[in-house]
Amino acid sequence: MNQSILSLREKMDSELNQVSTVAELDNFKVEYLGKKGSITALLKNMGALSPEEKKTFGQVVNVLKNEVNDKLTEKREELKQKEIEAENNR
Repeated sequence: MNQSILSLREKMDSELNQVSTVAELDNFKVEYLGKKGSITALLKNMGALSPEEKKTFGQVVNVLKNEVNDKLTEKREELKQKEIEAENNR
């Protein structure tokens, strides 16, 4: 399971670096944190784990979820700043 989390993290980082508009960022958020998103799917699959595995796995997934939220916030600020700079250069 941890390998799937690592590969998901790498995929997310790569995709987030390619995001260049707020609309793309919103789509990214839905893809990973939405109701049918990748991280949400990981949490839904926890039912098959033992109680000890659930605890550990849940903590790892929550850390990932928090990291994604932090990165989304940073990226949104970066994109807003770029929009402001573009407006000022017109």
